[in-house]
Amino acid sequence: MNRVALPLGLLVISFTFLWVLNAGDPPRTGPATEKRFPPLKVPPGFKATLFACDPLIEYPSVISIGPKPGAIFVAIDYMTGLGSDGKVKSEIRLVEDTDGDGYADKATVVAKGFNSIQGLAFHDGTLYVMHAPFLTALHEKAQGRPSLGFEDRKDLLTGLGLKPEDNSSRLHCANGVVVGHDGWLYLAMGDNGTNVLRPEGDRLIFNGGGILRCRPDGRDLHVFSTGLRNIYDIALDAELNVFTRDNENDGGTYMIRVCHSFFGADHGYPYHYEERKAEAMPPLGDFGLGSSAGGVCYLEMQFSPEYRGNLFFAEWGKSVVRYPLQRVGSGFAPVKELEFAAGDSKDTYPFKPTDIVVQRDGTMMVADYADGQRPKRGRGRIYHIQHVGQASEPVKNKPKSDLEKLNSESYFERCEAQTAYERRGDAGRNDLGNAFRANKLGPRGFGHALLALSKGTEGTGLRDMLVMAHGGGGPAVRAQAIRIIADLTDSILVKHKLDAGRGDVEIAKTLASLEDRGDPRIMLEIVIALGRLRWADAPGWLKQNLTKPDATLAHAAQQTLRRADNWPAVVKLLDEPDEAPIRTIALRAIAERHEPQVVDGLIERLKSEKDVSRRREYADALTRVYKKPATWKYWGYRPGPRPANTEVWERTETIEKALDLYLASDNREERAVILKGMEREKVPVRVATLTSWLKDEYQPEAAAAILVKLKEHPTAELRESLQAVVRERKHSPQNRITAVGMLLNEKDANRLAILAGHAKSLEDGAVLAHVLRRFAIQAWQDDEAARIIEPKLKSADGEVRAAAMWGLGHMANTRLLPSLIPFLEDKDVRVRRAAASAAYITRDDKRVIQLLVKLARDSDIETRRACLISLRSMNDPQCAPLAAEALAEPALTMAALECVRGGGAKYADAVIAIAKRDLRSDVLHFAVSTLSSWSVTQVETTRTQMNAAIAEIQGSHGNLVRWRAVGPLADDERLKAIKLFAAKANSPDHPKLKKYFGTHEVYDFRIGRVALAPYDPKTPTWLAYTDVIVAAPTSVEFLGTSGGSFEVYLNGKSIHRRATPGKFQPDSERFTATLDKGINRILVQTGASLVVEFDLTFRRKSSKAEHEKLALAALSRTGNAERGRKLYFDKEKSQCIKCHRMGDQGESIGPDLSGVGARFSRIHIVESILEPSRTIAPSFGTFVVTLKNGKTLNGVKVAETDAMLTFADNTGLKHPLSKASIDELQPSPVSTMPDGLEQRLTADEFVDLIAFLTSQKDKS
Repeated sequence: MNRVALPLGLLVISFTFLWVLNAGDPPRTGPATEKRFPPLKVPPGFKATLFACDPLIEYPSVISIGPKPGAIFVAIDYMTGLGSDGKVKSEIRLVEDTDGDGYADKATVVAKGFNSIQGLAFHDGTLYVMHAPFLTALHEKAQGRPSLGFEDRKDLLTGLGLKPEDNSSRLHCANGVVVGHDGWLYLAMGDNGTNVLRPEGDRLIFNGGGILRCRPDGRDLHVFSTGLRNIYDIALDAELNVFTRDNENDGGTYMIRVCHSFFGADHGYPYHYEERKAEAMPPLGDFGLGSSAGGVCYLEMQFSPEYRGNLFFAEWGKSVVRYPLQRVGSGFAPVKELEFAAGDSKDTYPFKPTDIVVQRDGTMMVADYADGQRPKRGRGRIYHIQHVGQASEPVKNKPKSDLEKLNSESYFERCEAQTAYERRGDAGRNDLGNAFRANKLGPRGFGHALLALSKGTEGTGLRDMLVMAHGGGGPAVRAQAIRIIADLTDSILVKHKLDAGRGDVEIAKTLASLEDRGDPRIMLEIVIALGRLRWADAPGWLKQNLTKPDATLAHAAQQTLRRADNWPAVVKLLDEPDEAPIRTIALRAIAERHEPQVVDGLIERLKSEKDVSRRREYADALTRVYKKPATWKYWGYRPGPRPANTEVWERTETIEKALDLYLASDNREERAVILKGMEREKVPVRVATLTSWLKDEYQPEAAAAILVKLKEHPTAELRESLQAVVRERKHSPQNRITAVGMLLNEKDANRLAILAGHAKSLEDGAVLAHVLRRFAIQAWQDDEAARIIEPKLKSADGEVRAAAMWGLGHMANTRLLPSLIPFLEDKDVRVRRAAASAAYITRDDKRVIQLLVKLARDSDIETRRACLISLRSMNDPQCAPLAAEALAEPALTMAALECVRGGGAKYADAVIAIAKRDLRSDVLHFAVSTLSSWSVTQVETTRTQMNAAIAEIQGSHGNLVRWRAVGPLADDERLKAIKLFAAKANSPDHPKLKKYFGTHEVYDFRIGRVALAPYDPKTPTWLAYTDVIVAAPTSVEFLGTSGGSFEVYLNGKSIHRRATPGKFQPDSERFTATLDKGINRILVQTGASLVVEFDLTFRRKSSKAEHEKLALAALSRTGNAERGRKLYFDKEKSQCIKCHRMGDQGESIGPDLSGVGARFSRIHIVESILEPSRTIAPSFGTFVVTLKNGKTLNGVKVAETDAMLTFADNTGLKHPLSKASIDELQPSPVSTMPDGLEQRLTADEFVDLIAFLTSQKDKS
């Protein structure tokens, strides 16, 4: 399930094995519990009752029907979430309504000691539990008495996903389990993969997510369907059609989708759903962002007709949704999502449905996680939903005989009758045969009767099914019979091994010869069955019989062609006419098949085919099998594009030669398309082939693709071709500029000669401008180069004039630089900007200074920046006041600070104000160092004020930038120094301190560590202290680390101590304290490591009272969504769009907020802002990156390639990092979204922001 992780953060009562709530602690049950929460919103005619809440239940992850009416099994999941250490295991409770009032009044722990329970199903006295990596079965001690506990607990399967200790989120592993009335267990698997040693002794390895099946005792485990991400549950309709609702990939392009699945279906995750949609089974609906949980198909009669046969699924964090189903062709029509049940917007315990079951009486139970993370606020709820309107039909007389039950409108009664017939063995099957011959079986009973008949011994079951398949009933009956035949004859299930070879050829021929195949449902089951039998003649049969298949049937045919394992026959289908459906299907079937016969057939056709589009198809198919995939490695919660395959195989060289030859084609468009595919799959191309093509290829995209491929080769082999591209005006400017960059890869004197030649000969324009800039960089202080650049100042092209001016300024060539005045007044802003950046070398030209002062207020930000930098370099006194005006402009703040620094302490107030307001680390550090440098030159009173200002800045940010170091200290000196320096009354300049110890300033310049000195074993200890000032007593959490010993003092008192050396891991040591009103002294003692260094920051802990006040305001007031919209898109005010995307605006660092109001309750949104670290979606977990140069970064991974990782920090800045530069990568429990963002908003603004977010309903 794609839920955010659920930290537990609480003490859990230790239960005895059988625990019942005792009378001394009366549970909150009955109608009175309804007053605790606003009512659940359901459609007219329905009634929702609060069946159970805490203390009967807590953390209800999944539920199942119980052994009798009014009873359900509830999984109490203590394991899920980043906050769980796994010490407290999950358990199962039987929750019962014993007095018939509609409310649970008893909860019994019937089993415990489970990992995170994500699947639960009770059937025929057995309770099946999915808790990764196990599927466990529990059998009742006494028939119908599970309250007495279970016996014969057995782990049927091991290896369904990861062990808890290997998967901190506990997600994307073993999820739901459903018992089908066909006798199979259907297992929902997340995409962490499966590695199971089957009971039969062979091993099933399944990489990715999908649906598995096994028998009730765990035997015959096999893959049912693939290409799903993290399905939480499976829903079966009355005909055993399989449905699921998959989870979106945490803000990527794979959205919530409802799928019809069948044996062998591939739903396309993680790559084909987007890159090769035609090769994947299409979904019934794509519903944008969301988080899918448990589901069911409603097959009873208590609900009114419009709801019967609907799929119902829990959308975690928001509502229960439904999807009416309609048969179309071999599959189902696209579905529409309709809301069925939702929490009240004023409910302070957000409605977070996790699972749904339908009871025997047709009413529905919905598990609601509620606010399970807060034990004092409501730890879970179970709602009972029933239809009470006029459309509800009266309860009919219950059927008495098994035959009557078999024809019942109730799914439960039909299943009970089927079980009864099966238990009676041959006698039961004889009765069913008689009922069939007497036409006593209705349409509902036929499917169940077939399954009971199929259990016949000595082959009678198979014979009966073959009779039915030939025409023993309507299309639904025949389709069901064929599906059963496939289960009875599939060689994997017959021989009980995965490598079982082909199935019974005669059965395949019999199915292929069935008459009256007009109904698409029958055709679908035949096609699937032939694939499961691996019938070699399936390609020819499909060619003859598949005429106008719909998408479902076409996909089944694709998979059957693959299973047939007759590749010459499949490849031959490529010769069919374009209009023949089987050709298109065959082309999909051969995709990514690393089969020599496929490759040979494609190469043969690539050489002889005259049709351009067909040649392109064959070449594309070859690129995709150039190499084989590497050993599977988990792709993560939000995979990037599919990586190119890396493993050489026997046809790699053959494919490479064939594709290189193909690029000699005369069709330019054809070559360009395939070249892109070859680049995508990393298929090398000979230099001669590429350069020959490049000579006369001027189409921009095609030429760009050639240049990309040429980058794989040494520049020396390409010089002549690249020079020609740079000179040729027919090429696009961008491609010519790319060629310049490739030429400059040479690491010798040729670079200057190349640039000089092009600077002299190129026509005016963007390419020449680029060359001039590169030339100036390469030829710094080279007079000859400056003489080549200088004439370009007279160009009619503004971009060239600007580049020439910038170049001469960069080269600091005062001899050739003409008067800047006309350039500072140029009509082209690019020229004015370049002249302003070059002006610093003119020094005392008063007219230039006047123009710089004027342009320092220009509308162009970059021109203003250039003016400030030049004025500062010229030491002009007008720079500081201009810079003071620009401090508040984010794009100019750093340049302005550098100017202001030269203006002296009179600008201290402006610097202090910006340092307190601007969260950027570079601004903070420069501002503090500026104030510190000023304080040295001031009288004592002013110096004291400066130091106090620094302390206030540190107190407002929590980033402790300026420290005073004391050391190294021998052991006898250490205690005396601590006593002197740790007390806040002692200022840094106190004469008493100076007498004993020398101090010096050190700074943490955003490298995540304060370095003091190399380690000296004789005097290993160092102290560092700093001051912070806060306006009121403030509860804070400190975050720190040190490679050596580590002790922190606050106002003379030790608040954290680690005596032994440890691992330097930023933010790994956390401890809380309260800062006094006014000044506080923080002192760190560390040492005994190779480098004496530490890191320490703190964050303010918002009080619960403050949070509750804001939450209450947001829940009780409507707010103004329009004002909230302005706040949201105000990057500096709310900071939302620095990290979150909404629609086409913002960054994709945190979760996508498109349609957030449709996906989450109001209270969930409120608390996600107030406490961002409380629940963190796995895809957006924070990492601490330690680089080999000692620098550390905290942030979220936003992109990854084989060589690079890109991290984004909590200011929205992205940091591309070479993997080779990373020393260590550690997960952090702290969200990258900073705490305290609400402190930037007033209560009214906070309410307006929530109003805007909750108004966003479009999930697409």
